[in-house]
Amino acid sequence: MAVKIQGTDVIGSLHDLKNITNTQGLYTFVDRGTNVQSSAPSSTPTIDLGASGSIMWDYMTSTALTGTVTWTFPQTVEPGKVVTMFVDASSSGHDQAFSWTNGGTIRYPADTEPDWTLARYWMHQITVWNSNELSIISTSWAS
Repeated sequence: MAVKIQGTDVIGSLHDLKNITNTQGLYTFVDRGTNVQSSAPSSTPTIDLGASGSIMWDYMTSTALTGTVTWTFPQTVEPGKVVTMFVDASSSGHDQAFSWTNGGTIRYPADTEPDWTLARYWMHQITVWNSNELSIISTSWAS
């Protein structure tokens, strides 16, 4: 599946970055799409933010959540890491939470954590800024 911005391919069907101009920095792409979970995750799955590579699409689960989930970040993180998660909270709108074992700061837009129970589908964009701070921007649809 290609990713387009305003009709222009920026990530090709072979997961290659392209048509990106005026950018600075080193970018790598780690495709974890082949690791789609075929069953609902445990109540405390770990999201790897310590592996090398700055861009990762992480398709977390292909089935709906069956209960409350606390997504846990390990203590060691890689600054500059970006992870995108797609989550189906089911038609019941199961609650989600994020926890970081090192006690670092998790930031949300307007310093407000979303009410995860208000929508079924979520896309979480997680960005690691440094060893003590990350941000989560979430988009939801279909209640």
